Amino acid sequence: MNEQQLIGSVIAVLGGLAGYHHRWLLEQTPKGRRLVGWFGLDRARWVLGAVVLGVVVFGVLLACDVIRPRGG
Repeated sequence: MNEQQLIGSVIAVLGGLAGYHHRWLLEQTPKGRRLVGWFGLDRARWVLGAVVLGVVVFGVLLACDVIRPRGG
């Protein structure tokens, strides 16, 4: 496992954990409460879910070497 696969896997796992704890994130964090204030509870769940899904997909694509960051 190279560094890119490790980082992509960690990003995907952290995104999955955020999805699992979506209720806590919306209720207990300032940004979650801001989302609820802007969109209402039902729509804030969808918005957070879309963001989390994007993070998970990005992590998986990074780990699978579909997304290749520029090396130095």
